Amino acid sequence: GIAFLSHFLKLPIVPVFCEIASPVERRLIFHDPIQPGGADTDRDAYCQTATEQLYALLGSYLKKSPSQWLGWLDMQMYLDLDATVPLETTDTMEPAAGAEGEEVVARQLVFNHERFGFIVRDGERVLLDKLTYEFLSVPESVLAVLDACREPVAVTRHMPEEHRETIEQLLSLKLLAPVTDTVRGA
Repeated sequence: GIAFLSHFLKLPIVPVFCEIASPVERRLIFHDPIQPGGADTDRDAYCQTATEQLYALLGSYLKKSPSQWLGWLDMQMYLDLDATVPLETTDTMEPAAGAEGEEVVARQLVFNHERFGFIVRDGERVLLDKLTYEFLSVPESVLAVLDACREPVAVTRHMPEEHRETIEQLLSLKLLAPVTDTVRGA
């Protein structure tokens, strides 16, 4: 591949890593060029050496920043992206009649396990956004709420205001989803 072309064209290979700095920011990291050598350099030996140097660079970088590896092989091309369409939250907080006359907010909510998953990374529990392949660090208090919502949970109007705000934020972030009839039957 690239090493063969480098040798054939007598041009160096310039290793460049594209680092994800934020959801919208990327940073390019340039490394020293790998020179193909003179005309007397054995092509096969150069290809092997250059490839080893490229993988050594990648390996040393990934030891420091393993989350930068996007080895998904375009997995998103095979996913049902309609299942990850953002949820409409405009009417999720509408009141509905609950048991014993108590009003229920959004009927029932459940952790959005279709889009997010719990994993342990560097000894810390984090969330993996399955749509963007990004890790989300969240406070333990939020993890506790999400853990409690692994099964559908009714949310009442009589909850403290700070809990209501937390739930609204989790709904807007798509971490919680309103229970639909299809989810209830599952």
